[in-house]
Amino acid sequence: LILSFSWLVIISIFIAWPAAWYASRFFLDFFAYRIDLNIQPFIIAGIITLVMTCLTVGYQTVKAAFTNPAETLKYE
Repeated sequence: LILSFSWLVIISIFIAWPAAWYASRFFLDFFAYRIDLNIQPFIIAGIITLVMTCLTVGYQTVKAAFTNPAETLKYE
């Protein structure tokens, strides 16, 4: 389950990186003192996103595994 969600996150990361790079570069062009953009912030953000995805999916999976089915069906 984690692997299927991770692939979606990885695809979205690679779609978002060029847009974020372009927007950041456009934003930074208006300042008198400019910095060069490197890949480190994008990689760190991607890793944090993947870790948060794995933790969230893992937590929800464990929570669903330990839930009593009778309790769930009672409210249906």
